[in-house]
Amino acid sequence: MKRTAPAAPRLLAMAAALASAVPLAACAAPGTGAAAGPPARPGGHAAAGHAAPGHAAPGHAAAGHAAAGHAAAGSAAPLTPAPRAEPRALPTGFIIGTVARNLAAFDRAIRHRANLRVMFVKMGGPYFPARAILANRRLGAQTVLELQPFGTTMAAIAAGSEDSWLQAVFDPAVARLHRIVTISFAPEMNGQWYSYGTGRATPADYVSAWRHIHGVVMSSPAGRYVTWMWQPSAIHFSTPSPVPWWPGSQYVDEIGLDGYYIVPTDDFDAIFAKTIRLLRSFTRKPILVGETSVGPLTADQGADIANLFAGIRRFHLRGLVWFNIPQNRGRYHQDWRLQDHPLALAAFVAQLDAVLG
Repeated sequence: MKRTAPAAPRLLAMAAALASAVPLAACAAPGTGAAAGPPARPGGHAAAGHAAPGHAAPGHAAAGHAAAGHAAAGSAAPLTPAPRAEPRALPTGFIIGTVARNLAAFDRAIRHRANLRVMFVKMGGPYFPARAILANRRLGAQTVLELQPFGTTMAAIAAGSEDSWLQAVFDPAVARLHRIVTISFAPEMNGQWYSYGTGRATPADYVSAWRHIHGVVMSSPAGRYVTWMWQPSAIHFSTPSPVPWWPGSQYVDEIGLDGYYIVPTDDFDAIFAKTIRLLRSFTRKPILVGETSVGPLTADQGADIANLFAGIRRFHLRGLVWFNIPQNRGRYHQDWRLQDHPLALAAFVAQLDAVLG
């Protein structure tokens, strides 16, 4: 069964997020009042940043990148730099992440505070969610910025096509915040749903682009505030192994593995287990579920959510990022929002209670 549609949700979410974004000049400079953009993909990369789970995956579009609801929260955050840098790492303990339009509403629904929020940023564009990053932090969440290289190529990036944007816009904006952010560059690169994905860019060009971006950012003042998450799609349906896209241990701090529960036969082993074992055969970098959701078409969301958490425990993963965006566009773009499914929400809360006490 080919997994081509899953990426779409994330793409839709990302498109929505980027469409509503404000110029970086307005939202990155201290003291400005511009709002951050909304989420793009539900479960994927386009939702809230990720609009659909999966690739462009459903869930990516909604709560992920420039996540929906994040923009509103971000617009009220004063851009007052912290006096010193935070530890350069993901949150300690179990990671509860989300791609969501409204982080505070998600926290209320799950009765716990998310400690990670995913947002989307188009490379070369005017949008930078400075205020949203500060608003996320006030609610106890660090921010993952998924850098989306649309309108260019991996080979061009490796040759320096985005250096001026990184050096003049992105790096200064990050450094001014004095807050830790995680960069996920060109996520789900081994999927076929993005312009930079498999069949459109070679793994070698991707690796060269990653290493180049890493070098530019880490040699700037922003480097002390940045951690790097490599974010492939799990080997699910027709998605190939991500191994050829591995940038190297010295360029990666953690791994976020994306995958969605879409149909009744999906379970943790079918979606994630093979890829986790493969990755652990050559790296000990910490792994979390980088984007996921359980759709109503699985027929038993409660049991599948229990299966998801059981798999996370069994494989000793850091946690998960839940794509909490309603897409309502078929199998690969389901309504991933927990608040719309009381039994699923109750199951999710029960699992968090068991993990967190």
